Amino acid sequence: MAAYFEFEVTTMASSQKVQRRDLASFLNFMLAEVGNDKLPNWTPRLSQAFKTWLQNETLGENTRQPRSGARRPGEHMRANSMPLLGCAVVV
Repeated sequence: MAAYFEFEVTTMASSQKVQRRDLASFLNFMLAEVGNDKLPNWTPRLSQAFKTWLQNETLGENTRQPRSGARRPGEHMRANSMPLLGCAVVV
């Protein structure tokens, strides 16, 4: 994941921090749901389940809502062909 952010991501550091958090959340969710982070297991059903989980996740008394206009989780990774293999992150 470090190489991806070093060579592919061109956003500001503050945005990268949020992107890293979101990517780590997705990878942890994927590990919990399917037991690994292999790309073939990344399905539309898994992406939808992650979106539903995000919508239901609570932080204190506030509900975390997806940003308006947000794309499918990790869509930017597929566009840049970043492999998920070996990118397991536990927060």
